[in-house]
Amino acid sequence: MNKKKILRYTILGFAGIMMIVIFIFSSQSAAISNKVSEFFTERVFSAFGFSERFVRKAAHFTEFFVLGSLVMIFLSTFDIKHFICALISVVGCTFYAAFDEFHQIFVSGRSGQISDVLLDTCGAVFGVSLVFLILYLISLKNKNQQ
Repeated sequence: MNKKKILRYTILGFAGIMMIVIFIFSSQSAAISNKVSEFFTERVFSAFGFSERFVRKAAHFTEFFVLGSLVMIFLSTFDIKHFICALISVVGCTFYAAFDEFHQIFVSGRSGQISDVLLDTCGAVFGVSLVFLILYLISLKNKNQQ
């Protein structure tokens, strides 16, 4: 197996793990989810003056920033234009965010929020955009070296 395929499937594995992590967090009841948020807010982020709401929303954004980045990197290992990779990545992450929020409807004390789907999508867009920019800069550098 060549290095490109190893990289491809490693990144795919990390994206899969990230999706599982997101699903596990979404599967927690409201009571457990609140305890986790309170723990991080009190122990880690209180020194910076962040509220629990901010921590919860930042977690949404960050999870999907990572997922969007990983999906974009994975797709870029194929012979597909980077713009198409970016589009597929954002749409795929948006669908996963919608599925995740729909799933929360069936979890005790939780509800699905369209605002969270939008926030998740924003995280994915930022992650995909960062990878897109890096890939663009790499391609410029490679063109200049030729």
